[in-house]
Amino acid sequence: AAHWENGEYSQAEAKYKHALRLDPNHVLTLCSYGVLLYDVRRDHESAEKMYKRALNLDPQNVNTLCNYGWLLHDVRRDHDAAEQLYKQALRLDPNHVMTLCNYGALLHEYLHDIKGDLVDVEHMYQKALRIDPNHIDTLNNYGLLLHKTKHDYDGAEEMYRRVLRLDNNQVDTLCSYALLLKDVRMDMPHAKQLVRRAQSLDPQHPWLQQNAEAFAH
Repeated sequence: AAHWENGEYSQAEAKYKHALRLDPNHVLTLCSYGVLLYDVRRDHESAEKMYKRALNLDPQNVNTLCNYGWLLHDVRRDHDAAEQLYKQALRLDPNHVMTLCNYGALLHEYLHDIKGDLVDVEHMYQKALRIDPNHIDTLNNYGLLLHKTKHDYDGAEEMYRRVLRLDNNQVDTLCSYALLLKDVRMDMPHAKQLVRRAQSLDPQHPWLQQNAEAFAH
């Protein structure tokens, strides 16, 4: 984990592989290696295999349920299966912040049209932030809900600012906040500054590829 936190992904991967040669059934290693394969290597097939192995060994491991739920949600687009894993994780640990964040995102993005209003989504984000007020993914997701769906621009701006105070390298938040500044605040100089920062961090980001031109003039 220390290697991964320092950005030394190859060293982290080598340690995970070595650990699994010594103990192929170590659930924490399987789950952690799955996260690295998913987040860093973008090797979704191998990540899924790791999560499945981990859940076969420990079907009640909340972190694995959450992580595999996200893969099903984000990559496979199997929203019903993802929802079942999130629900199972929250039955085991109702205060698991990452699951609250991910399940809220699932409901916001895909299921609220079927299941009704967005009250449950907002409650999940608020609960997650009561448990961890500095949880960046939840702050960003809640900002998007307030910005794009509820049109609560002051609330959205507060969420985006909180994210960037914690980590001003969050490209998704830089992009979302730039859009709010351009379209709502009419503050193009500040919006351009955020877009330039986002481009310096991740020039291939899909949102930047599609929208950066609007900030060029």
